[in-house]
Amino acid sequence: MRRVIFSGLAAFALASPAAAQAPQLAEQWTRCVNQELAFEVDVAVNACTAIIGAQIETQENVAIATYNRAKERARASSWAAAIEDYNRAIELGFREHDAYYGRALAMYQTRDFQGALTNYDEALRVRPDSLDALGGRADTYQYGLADFDRAIADYDTLLSRRETANDLIRRGNAYQYGKQDLDRALADYDRALLLDANAAVQVDRGNIFYARGDYAAAMAQYDAGARRDPTDVAALFNRGNAKWALNDVPGAVTDWTATLGINPNYADALGNRGDAYRVQGHYDQALVDLDRALAIRVNPTDLNTRGLVYEYGLRDPIRAIADFDQAVSLAPNDPAYRNSACWARAVAERELEVARAHCDAAITAEPANADYLDSRGLLNLRENRNQEAWNDFDAAVRASDTHAHARYGRGVAAARLGRAAESAADLAAARAMDREMTRTWEEYGLTP
Repeated sequence: MRRVIFSGLAAFALASPAAAQAPQLAEQWTRCVNQELAFEVDVAVNACTAIIGAQIETQENVAIATYNRAKERARASSWAAAIEDYNRAIELGFREHDAYYGRALAMYQTRDFQGALTNYDEALRVRPDSLDALGGRADTYQYGLADFDRAIADYDTLLSRRETANDLIRRGNAYQYGKQDLDRALADYDRALLLDANAAVQVDRGNIFYARGDYAAAMAQYDAGARRDPTDVAALFNRGNAKWALNDVPGAVTDWTATLGINPNYADALGNRGDAYRVQGHYDQALVDLDRALAIRVNPTDLNTRGLVYEYGLRDPIRAIADFDQAVSLAPNDPAYRNSACWARAVAERELEVARAHCDAAITAEPANADYLDSRGLLNLRENRNQEAWNDFDAAVRASDTHAHARYGRGVAAARLGRAAESAADLAAARAMDREMTRTWEEYGLTP
């Protein structure tokens, strides 16, 4: 749900030579300095390189040309090359605010967050009133180092000197995602909305309501964001999430499809739509989306969902187990993935010892989860541990008295234990809840 909004690259001050010693280089300097970005990046970079290579300029002017080449390379997102040039420019004596600030931005992009922080500090030492450096340092604390207290302190100082919607949103992010202080986050988003009623603010406000479980209010905010900017991916994607939470599966599919119309490689939208198709019984479409999502990035949630498609939709337990196992390897402490790995093996009557380890881990994490108890109950029946099966099914029914599968399982276990009347009552109650229960258990090969 998180929407991270970074400050953009601030405009750099233009560095010009004190005096070009060779008149023939005047045009090269014009291109290298590149006022108002009149030239393409490669033209500016080549001009700066020519000045540096001519070896007739003063050290000061070479430093200036090297700095200008650094900022052009940063403009082209050639971060490593930009850092190299910033290093050289500073080494040659260009120890100005913009050199440290530019190097901080480039280091942030290469995920050298400590290096970015050091350079923002240097930029602020040279120019203490630099709001761009202060904002960049706050962003580094928050988004790079997860030091939310220092981030908020910097945002506080920044907002005391200027108040923009983007600054408020970023502090709101720190309160919401770092400090879990939804009230302060919402106050910042509300203030930002007054300054600039853009889609991003609406999305962030929606995320607050979503976190509180007020999905209707969240959807209203996402809807407002989508109306302001119909191409805002976060508004469309999150509105789909809110609809899903409100059990509007077709509406969720519509929004995730719209999201993918804008960004076809949005893996989370592909995974979510794949899960929705699974729920709707469109297993082939689900598999296409989940395969695409997993080709973009490996995610345990999507692996588990694809495993469910193989297990229930395509009746392919081998592939299901492979996906469940991979999900467990990525998130070994998630009891849902453990339960899936247990359940698939119990149904397929494969690797029952491995299944038990997964079931036990899931139940240890959530002892009163009816689904997890039901899975181990089925496993116990497979191994003729009938009293243990009855105990697990009984605990599942006590946890959820409408759990038809567990109630039927308790009936099967009771029959095996010779408790006929008790068995008949459970089997009848389970069939009343779900007429397919008898057929389901017959497919397991387990009957009273």
